[in-house]
Amino acid sequence: MKRRRIWVLMKVVLLIINATGLIAYSRVYRDFGLLQGLVCGVVFLPVLYLWVTNNARGLESLAAIDAPFSPMQRYPQAYWLTMGVTLSVASIFGMLASVVFKDVHAELPSGCLMVGLAMCVAVACAARTIRSR
Repeated sequence: MKRRRIWVLMKVVLLIINATGLIAYSRVYRDFGLLQGLVCGVVFLPVLYLWVTNNARGLESLAAIDAPFSPMQRYPQAYWLTMGVTLSVASIFGMLASVVFKDVHAELPSGCLMVGLAMCVAVACAARTIRSR
């Protein structure tokens, strides 16, 4: 039971680190916006889909919050889904921070949201392909 809790704690810590870094970096970095995030997401989606599909050993438990996600080579689907979800949620926190704090800009979080959503879509498509094998 305690081993399962460590994965939940690691995911929460990862989310806090992502959100803190995104909010802090959004104060000075404004060159990566929604359009750039969309382009990166469109380019990254098929690459990640092919990588996860080829490296998966079977269908993993993706919906469980206490499922392990590391190391990446052992749990590729869970790893990339965790990274995509934490990046997306941290981006939403960053956009909310841009509403609350006037010195935080929403460009970087909106671009990172597109990349995070592309990660989630790629893993969901790869899981469907793996399930149909």
